[in-house]
Amino acid sequence: RDGCGGALMAANPTTINPDRLPPEVRAAAARGWRLFPCHSPQGGKCSCGEPECASPGKHPRTARGCHDATGDLGQLEAWANRFPGCNWGMATGPGSGVLVLDVDGEPGVAALLAYHQQGQMLPNTLSVATGRGSHVYFRWPEGVSIRNSAGRLAKGLDIRGEGGYVVIPPSIHANGEPYAYSDPNEPVMDAPEWLLEMIRQPAQPVP
Repeated sequence: RDGCGGALMAANPTTINPDRLPPEVRAAAARGWRLFPCHSPQGGKCSCGEPECASPGKHPRTARGCHDATGDLGQLEAWANRFPGCNWGMATGPGSGVLVLDVDGEPGVAALLAYHQQGQMLPNTLSVATGRGSHVYFRWPEGVSIRNSAGRLAKGLDIRGEGGYVVIPPSIHANGEPYAYSDPNEPVMDAPEWLLEMIRQPAQPVP
């Protein structure tokens, strides 16, 4: 996602129960990822309370959003107690060392298949099933500036880079589906050179 803004809600609890931090979030912090709490879907609506929320269960709970992201377990545990049952986001970019390809719905799957048919494959790497598609994780490439983009590669293929974020397991999508790793033990691999070249260059249509 682009845009890291959010809003502070609720007061800090006086006592911290570390067990409220989901093990998936603790493991994500151990990977060196920078994390922050997001709103969550509740009864078909967003916990933000806005009836017409445009991003239910996806936008940050903190004032600076992904700019508040941290790997500090003490802070993560405090947020887990302050916002019980919240979804969680990871700030993409050099801070977390992660670049994410967002494959959104059927258009994204079709576009990715078109690239595969041209011999432009993706390596086996950590990926997350989302409510509408998948997030494919890559190591952040050294010495390269990559911003967020939507549809630059093709319709349904978005990039989450510097200044962006993705929602991570064990969060729940607005449609009720959990975010889940295809294999939590899969390592995060380097992005293929063809993908990096496409990101650096102006958009070109997929045949």
